[in-house]
Amino acid sequence: MPGTEYDPLQYFLSDTRWGWEPLNSQIANDGNKLFGGHDDSALIIDETGIQKKGKKSVGVARQWCGQLGKVDNRQVAVVATLGRGHFSIPIDFRFFLSEEWIKDKKLCEKAKIPKDQADLKTKHLQALEMACQARRNGVRFKWVGFDGFYGDNPAFLRHLADNGEKFIGDIHKDHKIYYEVPRPVVPPPTSSRGKQPN
Repeated sequence: MPGTEYDPLQYFLSDTRWGWEPLNSQIANDGNKLFGGHDDSALIIDETGIQKKGKKSVGVARQWCGQLGKVDNRQVAVVATLGRGHFSIPIDFRFFLSEEWIKDKKLCEKAKIPKDQADLKTKHLQALEMACQARRNGVRFKWVGFDGFYGDNPAFLRHLADNGEKFIGDIHKDHKIYYEVPRPVVPPPTSSRGKQPN
C-alpha cells in the first residue's frame, strides 16, 4: 500500500481499521451453504490454544492447556464450528483476554486491540455471543454441542434454553441436577448467640 514501509498484508491486518462483521457473516454464510440446514447440523463450541514464549502476542498468558495437560504460556480462542456428520468448518472465533490483559491498558494499546474489544468477557459469554451471532447470520443448525467446561455452567445453559436452543453437552461427574427448581430457605436459628438470619 502507498506510504507503508512494510508488507501490505501485514499493514492491512495490523494497522488498518476494518470491520470484522462482514467477513464473519461471509464465512458463516459459506459454512451454512456447505453443512447447514440438515437434521445432523450442529454448532460445536470449543476452545483452542497456541503455545507462546513471549508476552506481546494478543491475549497470551499462563493458562490451562488441554493438549499439554498443564498450565502454560499460550493464547486461547473460543471457536464455533458448524458440523455435519464427519465434516466441520470453523465459522467464528474470539480471542480470550484474561483479567491480566484487561487491566493493562498500555499492553492492550501496544498490541493494537481496539478499545471497544478490550473488555473482560468470560469464555461462556463469548460462546453464547457466537451462538447468537450464528443465528443472526442465518446459520441453520439443530443443536449446540460443547464439553464439560461449558456444560457445568448453569448460567450458560439457561441462556441457551432461554434463546430456544437445543443443546447437548458434557457435564462433570459431580454436577448437581435438580428435578424441580430449587427454593433455598434459611434454616431456623439453633442458638441465640451470633448473627441471626433475616
